[in-house]
Amino acid sequence: MRAARIFAVVVVGAIWALPGAAQPAPVSGQLTVDGETIAPVNAVAVWTTNGDERHLQVVMAPGAVDAGGTERSLDPASAIRQSIDGDSITLTLARDGSLVMVFAFLEDGSRNYGLGSGGVAEVAIGDGRIAGRVFTEGETSIGDTPIAFDLRLDLPILPERAPGEPLPAGGGEAGAAYVALTAAKRSGDAAVLARHLPASDLGLVEPDGSFPDWLLDSMREMAPQDMTVRGGELFDGWAILEVAGRDSSGGAVEGRVLMERDGDTWRFLQEDLRMVW
Repeated sequence: MRAARIFAVVVVGAIWALPGAAQPAPVSGQLTVDGETIAPVNAVAVWTTNGDERHLQVVMAPGAVDAGGTERSLDPASAIRQSIDGDSITLTLARDGSLVMVFAFLEDGSRNYGLGSGGVAEVAIGDGRIAGRVFTEGETSIGDTPIAFDLRLDLPILPERAPGEPLPAGGGEAGAAYVALTAAKRSGDAAVLARHLPASDLGLVEPDGSFPDWLLDSMREMAPQDMTVRGGELFDGWAILEVAGRDSSGGAVEGRVLMERDGDTWRFLQEDLRMVW
């Protein structure tokens, strides 16, 4: 049977993996694109969400694949890909097991290739595992670039994190810090920026406590026009906020923000915003 199959659906929940709960598992086969071949042997599978859509992403590589620390990432599959030294392949599958996208990265030349149709998934998703085969029937193409793949996998799906403590509208202290930071980006308030920007950014602070003009101008240009916090989840030393507002051009956006406690303050780490049409 070449139609995608699903035997048992993994329970829907939050998407961040628990550290050390599952290890990369072997896969086999290969993908050839633009005359070069990737033959993965390790992989990690993780659930991701994008708005109302929920996908399973399988990140695979010829070398090591590290899933550590994904519990604090808004995009765990991206965090896993960033851990890979070299070529990689990412399969994106819908909850019913159908193939959504095949993405290949070739380190030589930092080349990226994404195939949204032309592949077949014969997989089962259930009982915390994904198993099966993803392949093309012969060679297909991405524009003028030929691509073909035949990948077999049988591996655990990273366990999903337990929910945090619900945060009310406003997001508590973490939410207040995020809103203050977005306002400071618009106004150039150096003291507030220094309090809530990532610690890695503090090396840019001038001896007098100010930020370089070029950085203030850049932040002001990119700052959202307004942002509110609808709620979120509080964990031990970090929080995920659900936010909505208007971006720098006035377009409606919504999404999630990752904040981390640092002593007596909260610092911004990541945001994942999408346009609302």
